[in-house]
Amino acid sequence: MSGQGSPTETVRGAFQALARREWSALAGFVDSQSLESLRQDALGMLILTTEQRLAGEKAEGGYNPNEVVIADHLARVGSQQVKGFRNHPTIEKLASLSPREFFIEWADATYNSQTKDDPTREVVGLFRRIVGEVGVNAETTYVVYRRESRHIEMSEIKINLPGRVMIMPVVKSRDGWRIKFNDDIGWSIDFGHVVFPEGRYRSPRIEIPPRVVPPEPPAPRRERISASPTPVQVVESAFAAFNRHDWEMLSGLVHPAVLRSFQQEQLSFFAAWGQSREERARAKGEGLGVVMYSYEDSLPAEVLAQVADIEMPLFSRHPRIGDLARLSPQEFFQEWCHAAYETPGDNVGAWKGGFERETIGQVFEGDSLAHVLYRTPRLSAADRMSLQWSDGGWRLMLNDDIGWRGDLSLDREDP
Repeated sequence: MSGQGSPTETVRGAFQALARREWSALAGFVDSQSLESLRQDALGMLILTTEQRLAGEKAEGGYNPNEVVIADHLARVGSQQVKGFRNHPTIEKLASLSPREFFIEWADATYNSQTKDDPTREVVGLFRRIVGEVGVNAETTYVVYRRESRHIEMSEIKINLPGRVMIMPVVKSRDGWRIKFNDDIGWSIDFGHVVFPEGRYRSPRIEIPPRVVPPEPPAPRRERISASPTPVQVVESAFAAFNRHDWEMLSGLVHPAVLRSFQQEQLSFFAAWGQSREERARAKGEGLGVVMYSYEDSLPAEVLAQVADIEMPLFSRHPRIGDLARLSPQEFFQEWCHAAYETPGDNVGAWKGGFERETIGQVFEGDSLAHVLYRTPRLSAADRMSLQWSDGGWRLMLNDDIGWRGDLSLDREDP
C-alpha cells in the first residue's frame, strides 16, 4: 500500500477501504499475523459447530477454536457448506484459501448483511474520527479514535456521536505500518451470525434517525498541553494511590462531576439491592445465580427516605444507605473504594490491587479532554483512562479498571 507514512495514515486508509467495502484493499492494511489468527479462529469455530450439528448436539463451539488443527477435521466436515458465505463454499474450500483471501470472504460474509437484520450491529457505515496516536516503540503505535455507537431504547434506535473511544494497535512490518484487529474491525463477535445462523435475531424494521456529525474539537491550548501535572502524571499518581489504598489521595484526583454522578448512581443501586432481599433469597432457593437489578441514575428524595435505614454490611463505618447519602461525593468514593478493594474474598475488587500498571503515553482530544494509554495484566491490548480538565487541572473520569461499579460485590454478603 502506498501513502502509509504513519500509523495514523494507515488507520485512515483502513477506515476508507472499510467504508467503501473494498475488502481486498482493507486486507492490505492488516498485519499478516492478524490475518492468520482470524482465519484460524473463524475456521476453528466453523469446524467445531459443524461437528456438533452433525452429532445432533447444540452448536456451542466447545473448546478454543485456536487449538483446532484444521487439517485433521477436513475428512469429517470438509464437504459441509457454509451458507453464510457467498456461493455457499465448503469448509474445505475455505480452508484452502490464504489468510488474505479468507479475510476477503470473511469480511463479505460478516459485514454485508448486518444492517438488514439489526442496525445496532452495523460496522461499515459507522462514523469514525481519529483523535491521535501514542507511540510505544519503533515497532508499535496505538491510534486512538472515536466510533459511532448505537443502541435500542423503547423500540427506537439511539445514535451516540462522536461515539465511544477506541484503540487500534498498529505495528511496523517490512512493507510499512499495518493494523491489528480490535473490537471494531475484525472482531470475532461480528462473525457470530455466520457461525450460529439458527440464533440469528431479525429485528423489526427500525428507522434510523438523521445523523448530525459533530464538529472537530478545537486544538488544545498550549497551557493545557504544558500544564503540570500532565495527564500521564495524574494517572501515575492515581495508580500509586490505588496500590497504597490511599483512597483520600485517589478521590482528590477524580473529576468532581464524576464523583457526584458516581455517588448518585451507586446510592440508586444500593436502594434496588436493599429492596430485592426477598427476590434474591427466592432466586438462591431456586438455584439461580444471578439477579438483575433495575435502577435509575439517581435516587429521588422520597425513595431515599424509604431506604435510608437499609443496612449495607460492607460499609462498616457508615452502615446504612442514609449514612452514605449524607457523605460528600469525595467521602463516599473513599468509603466505596475501601469496601470494594479492601474487603477480602473471591471478588474482582480484591485482586485488582495487585495489578502492575504502566503508562504508555497521552493524547489530547480538544481543549478539555485527554486520554492516557497504559498496560495492565487484565488486557492484552492497551487500556485507557480518560481525563477532563477542571479548575484543579486534569482529573480522572474513571473506567472499568478503577472505579468500575462491578468491583463492589454486595451479594457476597448475603447469607
